[in-house]
Amino acid sequence: MYRGTVKRKQRKLTKTSLESRLQVLEDCDPDEETLAELVEVKLGLNIEADKEESCGEQRSRVNWLMKGDKNTSFFHNFANSRKKTNKIDEIIDQNGNLVSSMEGVLQTASSYFAELFTASSMGDTAPIYDNVKEKITPAMNTVLMAPFVADEVKVALSTMSPLKASGLDGFPALFFQSFWPIVGQEVIDFCLSVLNGHAQLAELNRTHIILIPKIKHPRTMAHFRPISLCNVLYKLIAKVLVLRMQVVLHCCIVV
Repeated sequence: MYRGTVKRKQRKLTKTSLESRLQVLEDCDPDEETLAELVEVKLGLNIEADKEESCGEQRSRVNWLMKGDKNTSFFHNFANSRKKTNKIDEIIDQNGNLVSSMEGVLQTASSYFAELFTASSMGDTAPIYDNVKEKITPAMNTVLMAPFVADEVKVALSTMSPLKASGLDGFPALFFQSFWPIVGQEVIDFCLSVLNGHAQLAELNRTHIILIPKIKHPRTMAHFRPISLCNVLYKLIAKVLVLRMQVVLHCCIVV
């Protein structure tokens, strides 16, 4: 404990010294020597920040390894804190009324996002498209419209993060990557049937919606950011489309 305290004090003194030197250098004339030292000091500050972050992570991990899995007050306080933070006890609906019942909160959330994600009617879009210059050449269009093949599905799966949150089926991408010799052909057949227009997504398009607070104490549904936890097969199909369109995107986007 004493050694850790000494190291923390040393890091604090080093950081303070570097910050003071940085302030002096920023007030000096920007010649070559000053700029070189300025870069060196900024690099030193970045290194000290990394050390501080790493130390915090290690202390947190040690704390959890010592107490986290035991039936202690630390474990219960940690679990209760997360439960309290993640629970929506009450919400203000779109009419300004306070809703505190679980059924009311669910109905408020459902109505809000149903309205938010429902497409509105479109007017005459011809004037808009008339002013958009064509960027996709016939050759590019031929590539985009070509039938999808098995290799595209395999490549798309290999680029997916293995342990991202899974959808309704509970399977992460790691499952499909690890057991590809067993499930690969069935996955390919399904994805190609959808991509080539022979089947519909239907039930595969169903997702879990997770609400991430935008502020510390959210009060309305507008204070939450919805995150969709899609099934891996849905994300795999979307990934295949993205990889194909990447070939021509640089021609469509003007910076």
